[in-house]
Amino acid sequence: MRWLNQLIDSPVLQPALLNLAAKIQDTEETSNGCVQVTGKDERFRPQIDRRLREQARPQFPELPERFAPYHISLACAGRHVPTTNLPAYPAELRKVKEKRSARASLGNEKDACWVTSHLCHNRRCINPDHLEWEPSWMNRLRDNCPGGDACVYRPRLCLAPHRHPEELVDWTKYWHVEP
Repeated sequence: MRWLNQLIDSPVLQPALLNLAAKIQDTEETSNGCVQVTGKDERFRPQIDRRLREQARPQFPELPERFAPYHISLACAGRHVPTTNLPAYPAELRKVKEKRSARASLGNEKDACWVTSHLCHNRRCINPDHLEWEPSWMNRLRDNCPGGDACVYRPRLCLAPHRHPEELVDWTKYWHVEP
């Protein structure tokens, strides 16, 4: 995801960012403040115009072909992907199949990465105030959050209840980012 920070910081890529932002035209705001792209399905991924992409490619070879609308929104808002080390997935939270021993859970989690978490639980929302960079494992834990005042997630609370609140995990005791 380094390319997103490059998209925000590089003067060479500013025309490409403006080009992407212009492709997200038809939006509507819902009653809870979500901003959604209308007339497109959830797989809508704009791409930079060819001329701009060819200009940027020599300097930024890892620039993707297509961009998620919520990444474009975060880039336009200047919200960088964190460059700190990811906090490790807590071993006691790992789900282990009943046939395995508890020791088998150690090391079975995929490498975590920084992902965009929708605090409103609306995957189509592109409102940067509803988006947060979180480790992938934390984003999955957020799926079980009831939202509102009952939200246990810090530093940013969920904005809306999820459909199926089950287990709640207060991850604040696990949130130790190493420099």
